[in-house]
Amino acid sequence: MSKTVMYKNSLYSNKQIDFTHQPMFFGDGKNTQRFDVMKYEWYDKSNNDQQGNDWTWDEVTISKDIHNHETKADEGKRHIIKTGLQRAIFLDSINGRGPAFMFGQVATIPEVEANIFTWNHFEVNKHSRTYTKHLRALYKHPDVVFDESFIIPELTEVSDSVSSVYNMCYMDVIEFIYKQQRELKLTDNDMERIKSSFLMAWIEVNALEGVRFYPFFASIWGMHKTENIMAELTEDLIFICRDENEHLALTQYTLALMKRKKEEGFYDVFRKLLLQIKERFYQIYEEEKRYVKYLFSKGSYLGMNEHILIDYINFIIVQRMRAIGIEPDANKLDGKLVLKHPIKWVEQYIHADLEERRPQQQNVLNYVTNGVNHDVDDHTKLESVRKYLKDLIKEKNENN
Repeated sequence: MSKTVMYKNSLYSNKQIDFTHQPMFFGDGKNTQRFDVMKYEWYDKSNNDQQGNDWTWDEVTISKDIHNHETKADEGKRHIIKTGLQRAIFLDSINGRGPAFMFGQVATIPEVEANIFTWNHFEVNKHSRTYTKHLRALYKHPDVVFDESFIIPELTEVSDSVSSVYNMCYMDVIEFIYKQQRELKLTDNDMERIKSSFLMAWIEVNALEGVRFYPFFASIWGMHKTENIMAELTEDLIFICRDENEHLALTQYTLALMKRKKEEGFYDVFRKLLLQIKERFYQIYEEEKRYVKYLFSKGSYLGMNEHILIDYINFIIVQRMRAIGIEPDANKLDGKLVLKHPIKWVEQYIHADLEERRPQQQNVLNYVTNGVNHDVDDHTKLESVRKYLKDLIKEKNENN
């Protein structure tokens, strides 16, 4: 009778494993997906919160936006809409693969693994398809718009930058799995290198979810706020931003565990990479600045231009870095740290569903809010949300 060999990274093993004493990643393997006893219940709750936000990519119909795009949007606005959709599709395409391929394959504890695959579900089945829906509605030849995105330097620079970090992590994870499956030696140096690229990938995802989408979100919401156009794209982006807030909280929570808890196996790696992590955020800031300049290269509009949006990026970069325990250097961010929200009104779109959220969801939203927005009190925020929802309902009734 042949002997059955159980490898640490197999899809299933009958080996009894106490997951409450396992690290989140690169542990002793996988077996039953049990949720009776959990090491980190936060992940299970986050998973439920994500699923509780479920929506369909075709939930919002597009009719008025087509008319707005053709008759009310000038060349500058049309450029912002097209370029924003092109880049958003890339970002959610790579993030529709990244978490599962990079993190899911080596996730050890069940609640973390389950959360990661729910995360992937939203990126692939909702976000990318939603952006495609708008491109198909607004352009007679959406295939041309898709193909064009591969030859625009301002877009490919960001795609190359993000994907290089993802690809490095993916290759290292595959190396880990390959050697595990074939019982090849993994040295301490091998594991430090693999964990280093793995940690940098979490930093990259954190910035993608918490920084890179927001120039597009804010520029579209600005059109809706000041000129009352693109209401349907605005509504879809509210849904998407709500998801990204959940995912941002997930990355912040995971990075906090990696940074603080030695048993997770990243404590020393995090400290060794601290300077590299800081530099990566500064690089992202410069990349986003170049993108914003391209975004407004054909014109700005009332209440929104490249200078306002660059200040906003500075503001959220500072918040994102501090949320994971890293103090930014003003000299690396154009000599200033923007601490006061430069476009405070954007919060009414980011938190547009605040009143409708289930009570058990509040901690995830508040976790993100506390990391993003320190200068808007709860009363002001709720009043702005109420006004926005009333205006949106009024607008829908008028359209009907």
